[in-house]
Amino acid sequence: MKKQVKYFIFQKLHLTVLQRMFVMLGCLMLVVCIVFFSIFNYVYRRNIREIVADEMQSNLNRINEYINLIITNSASVSNALMNNSTLQLILSQQYLARTPIHVKPEFRAFYNLFIDISSANKFISSTDIYIQPQHLFLMSDLTATYWLNPAVIRYLDEITNTDGDLWVSTEYEDKVCRQFLRTTDTLSIIRPLFSLYSGKKMGFISINVHTAALQRILQTVQGSECVILDDENRLVVDMQVSQDGTSLFENGKFALLLPNTNSATFQKFYNREFIIVSSTIESVGWRLVSFTPTDMLIHKGISLQGYLIAMNVVMIIFIFAAMTMILRQVTKRIRSLVNMMDSLKGGDFQLDFREQDKDEFSYLLFSFNSMIENVKSMFSEIYHLELMHKDVQLRLLQNQVNPHFLYNIFNNMHWLVKLGRYNDLDALISSASVFYSRSLNDGKQSISMYDTVEKLNSYVKIQQIRFHDRFAFNLSFDDDLMEIEILNHLIQPLLENAIIHGVEPVSGMRRIVVTGRIYSSNVITICVSDDGAGIPKEKLKAIKQSLLNEEIQGEFFAINNVHHRIQMFYGKEYGLSIESEERIGTTVTILLPYLTSNNQGVDNCV
Repeated sequence: MKKQVKYFIFQKLHLTVLQRMFVMLGCLMLVVCIVFFSIFNYVYRRNIREIVADEMQSNLNRINEYINLIITNSASVSNALMNNSTLQLILSQQYLARTPIHVKPEFRAFYNLFIDISSANKFISSTDIYIQPQHLFLMSDLTATYWLNPAVIRYLDEITNTDGDLWVSTEYEDKVCRQFLRTTDTLSIIRPLFSLYSGKKMGFISINVHTAALQRILQTVQGSECVILDDENRLVVDMQVSQDGTSLFENGKFALLLPNTNSATFQKFYNREFIIVSSTIESVGWRLVSFTPTDMLIHKGISLQGYLIAMNVVMIIFIFAAMTMILRQVTKRIRSLVNMMDSLKGGDFQLDFREQDKDEFSYLLFSFNSMIENVKSMFSEIYHLELMHKDVQLRLLQNQVNPHFLYNIFNNMHWLVKLGRYNDLDALISSASVFYSRSLNDGKQSISMYDTVEKLNSYVKIQQIRFHDRFAFNLSFDDDLMEIEILNHLIQPLLENAIIHGVEPVSGMRRIVVTGRIYSSNVITICVSDDGAGIPKEKLKAIKQSLLNEEIQGEFFAINNVHHRIQMFYGKEYGLSIESEERIGTTVTILLPYLTSNNQGVDNCV
C-alpha cells in the first residue's frame, strides 16, 4: 500500500528517475539535519555554562596580559628617566646650589626629553618627578616648580617614604590637583627615585595612566562585564557597569566571593545566579573580575551557533558529494551517450564508440554509431551546397565595394575638369588605372600584400588630389607580410572612412597611418589610424552594435561589409574592432590569421 502511494505521488509530480532519487536523498538529508540539531541542542544546554566560563576566563587572561604590559612599559619609562645623567646630577644638592636650575641648558634638554618620553605613549596622561630634598616637582604636562603648598608636600613626602618598588595609587591625582588644575581621571603608577651616586631614595616617579584607556581595554570583553578591584575588593576601574553589575557592589566593595585565579564560580545574589571569573594583576596585586548572569547565557553562545552553522554546511556538502557519487555510478553509461551527442553537436563526426558489454546500453550506442554514419553522408552533401552559397554571398558583397568607389572617382574627375586642374586629372586617371588593375586582380578573391600596398598608395594619391594634400599618409608593413595573400578589398574601405569621416570634417593638416604587424605566430593585425574628428560615444556604440548584426545595411555599410566578409572566410574569431574618441581620432584594427606558404590562400580558410 505504501509503495503504491509513493508511486502515485511521484507520478503526479511528473518526476524522472534521477529527480526521484534527489527528492528521496533530500528528505534523508533533512532528517539527518533535524537529528543533528536535536543532539547538538541537548549537548549545548548541558555544557554552555562551562563553555562560557572558559571563554570569559580566556578573555580575562588576555586583558590581564595587556594591562601588565602597560605597567611594564610604565616601569620602562621610569627606568629611562631614573638612569638619565642630568636627573642624577639634579639629585645632587651641590649641582643645584651653584646656579638656578632653570637657566642650565642641560636641565632644559632633560626637560624636553622628559616631555617627549611621556607623550610618546598613548596610555600615559602625564609623568611627574618629585625630588624630596629640594621639594622640586617636575610635571611633563605643566612645568617644574618649587612652589608647593604644605599639604601637597606632606602627601608627596608620605609617598616617598612608602616602602616598595612599585605601587598604584587611585588618589594621587586627586591630592595633587588641589594645587594644580589637572584631570583626576587617571591611575598613578609610582616608583621610588634613587640617587645612583649615594644609593639613597630621593623622591619618586609617577606615571599617570588614562583611566579611559583602561576602560576601553575592559570593553573589549564580549558578552560579560569586567572591572578592576583593588586589594580590598573596591572598584578601581569599570567598563560602565550595568544595573545588574552595580547590584553586586555594597558600600563600594564587591559583594561576592572571588574565585581563585583561572577558575570560575557560580554564585547566587538576591535569587539571581552569576558566573564569576577573576585574574590577578601580579605587578600590583589587584584583581580583574568578569561576571555575567547565567540566565543571559543564551546570548553568550553566539560563537557556538556559528560553529553549528559551519558544521551543518560541511554536512550538507558531504551529503551532496555522496549523492553525486551515487548518481554518477547510476548515470555513467548514459553519460557516455550524452558526451557523444555533445561532440556530434559540436561538429565532430569522427566518433566510433564501441563497448565489449552486451546489454541495453551497448545496443543503444551501436544504434547511435549507425545514425552518425548516415548523418555524415547527408552533412557532406549539405556542406558542399553551403560552400557554393557562401561563395556567391562573398562575391555579391565584394562587388558592392568597387561601384561605390568608382562613383567617387568619376565625381572627382568631373570637378577636376570643371576646375581646370588637368595635371591633377592626369595623375588621378593614372592612379585610378593602377588602383583598378589591382582591385580586379584577374578575378581572384585573394590578393598579395605587395599588390595591396600598391593599391593603397594609388588610392591615397587619388584622395590627396581631391583634398589638396590636407593629410599626410604613412604606410608600414612587416617584411614577412609582403608575400602573403589576404582577402581583397579589406583595407581600402577603412582608409576611405578615415579620409571622409576623419580628415574631411576638421580643418588643418591631419595624419593617417596604416600598419601591418605579425601579432603572434598565427595572427596578423592591420591598423588604420587617423587623428581626425573622431566618433561621438553614442555613434561609436551604434557602430559596435551593428558589427554584431547578421544583416549588412544602414549607414555603417562599408565597415559592416568588411567585418562580415572577414568572418565569412576566416571564421568568427576574426574581424574588426574599432576604438575612437571625439576630437582625438579613430583606430580600426583588422584581425586576420597568419597563413604561411604551406596553407596560404583564401580558399583554404573556407
